Amino acid sequence: MRNYRLRGCCILAAAFLFLFSGRASAETPIVLPVKKSITVDAGLSQTEALRASPSSAALGVDCGMADMCGIDPCTCGSPDAWGHCACNGTKKTPVSYLITVSNPSVARVSVANGTLIVKGLSAGHTDVRVTARLKHYADAVQTVRVTVQPPYYLFWLIPGVVVAAAAAFFFLRLQKKRKMKN
Repeated sequence: MRNYRLRGCCILAAAFLFLFSGRASAETPIVLPVKKSITVDAGLSQTEALRASPSSAALGVDCGMADMCGIDPCTCGSPDAWGHCACNGTKKTPVSYLITVSNPSVARVSVANGTLIVKGLSAGHTDVRVTARLKHYADAVQTVRVTVQPPYYLFWLIPGVVVAAAAAFFFLRLQKKRKMKN
């Protein structure tokens, strides 16, 4: 009988801590402010900082026991902020990012150290879906429109070719006139 009272008290205490501690629940979203559009030249890269809030959470190190602390089989002591076993302590777990590109032939997109890296492959548009995930929080999803412009050097290549062709034409014409004089 006494064992059941102890379990009931532990369950109520854990529920109280979970509900009234001001900690996040699964409905609390991650805030992910990202630009709505990014423009990059083909062949070049552009970066955008991803600053999810919260950027990490102190989670209990998994000890293989699914029950809450204080309840058999996990009798380890204090739980983490979400009522899960923290028998092995807690560790800072960062937000993970999932990237989905609608047209991978236009841009290659990756994430490194909280930075979105966009490399333009060919001219066009693509939508990039950035999903931020953190245990015990609702996922944050942001869509970014990526526009890839033709390479910058093409804008100078065409006029350069025209100028070179005109110079060659005048040079050859001048050579022809010199030969006719001689």
